[in-house]
Amino acid sequence: MRRSAPHAATLVAVPKDRSPWSPHASVCINRTASISPAFSARADFNINILGRAQKHLADRCNGPVKGEARFGEGAWIDDDVPWLSDAQAVVCCRHDGEFHYGTHGVFVGRVLSVRVHGEVDPLIYADGLYGSTILGRPQ
Repeated sequence: MRRSAPHAATLVAVPKDRSPWSPHASVCINRTASISPAFSARADFNINILGRAQKHLADRCNGPVKGEARFGEGAWIDDDVPWLSDAQAVVCCRHDGEFHYGTHGVFVGRVLSVRVHGEVDPLIYADGLYGSTILGRPQ
């Protein structure tokens, strides 16, 4: 897959076999986004879930930086499909289907592996703002 990095893609679990733990994930990408053709090429893809300390990387993908230049910062590993070695988590997927709805393409991937890094402290983007949430552990 050509290296691209959307700013915010929606990630959801897809219960392909009606099981709540089905190993599939989907991302929704605006069809006008520069990364959309790469997903339409049915290539494998990785979903890099950023930690709160990585807001600057999210800003690179949200701002004027495009294409390969988005990979100018960060600890990227350039395997067949690039992934961020210090991401909160990385979900590695094989393209398994797609459909279009309105302005977006919905791309479904079979989860091949999941990498988790560090303490849980995800970066959340909602309603144009960044935030984070940490749920307390039961005592």
